[in-house]
Amino acid sequence: MSGRIEVSDSVLIIVIAALLLDTTMLTIMFLVAALIHEMGHLIAIILCRCKILKIKLTVFGGVIKYHNYQSKIKDIIIALSGPFMGFIASYISAKLVFFTFSGANLILSIVNLIPVMPLDGGRVAMIIFTNYNFISIIIKIIISIFAVIIFIYGKGISLILFACVLWFNADDIAKFKKIR
Repeated sequence: MSGRIEVSDSVLIIVIAALLLDTTMLTIMFLVAALIHEMGHLIAIILCRCKILKIKLTVFGGVIKYHNYQSKIKDIIIALSGPFMGFIASYISAKLVFFTFSGANLILSIVNLIPVMPLDGGRVAMIIFTNYNFISIIIKIIISIFAVIIFIYGKGISLILFACVLWFNADDIAKFKKIR
């Protein structure tokens, strides 16, 4: 690998705070699930023989910048490899009766398949669809329906806020520029 690895200060702060304050260890489980997710991307990048430029770990996940030599199929494989690795980790964890860790991997994988940038599903949608504005409108409609269902049946405001963030990020599909 010719790139460099950066770890955001926020990751270190969250890990220390989680170790000291989170008696359920749920935060640590989600961070490990995110690390497994990013390892899936990294393995796919290496197997696809793409050049890694930079790896940055933040509190919101990881970003791996790489150089792909004009292959949409490789980009789709790399985008889907993170959630795929999470599904495998979820299955193995469930078989080993680590249900909370299994759930963390499952939730992270499913959320990452939502077709909104900067999620993996958004990257795949950007690669497949050429009319980004049209897909952005469709995504906003789906997310709006999702937010209304959460509002009616759900109790958590955090999911509604997450749906709002995704709704506003739907426009980023048209603006996102990939490194080539």
